[in-house]
Amino acid sequence: MNIIKVHMALPEKGASKVTYINLDNVCAIQRLPLSTQIVFVGGWTILVDETPEEIGERAHA
Repeated sequence: MNIIKVHMALPEKGASKVTYINLDNVCAIQRLPLSTQIVFVGGWTILVDETPEEIGERAHA
């Protein structure tokens, strides 16, 4: 498993801003104007504060 810590851009009210994602389940990472969208197997998505480059660096650390 390739698990990294990211910061959700728009957490639900009362939710923690920090979350852990398994990059083995990621289909796509897309840069948006204010955040980065991560698309997972099954079609669900999250928005994170990290750039795609930062996510790549963490994945190879």
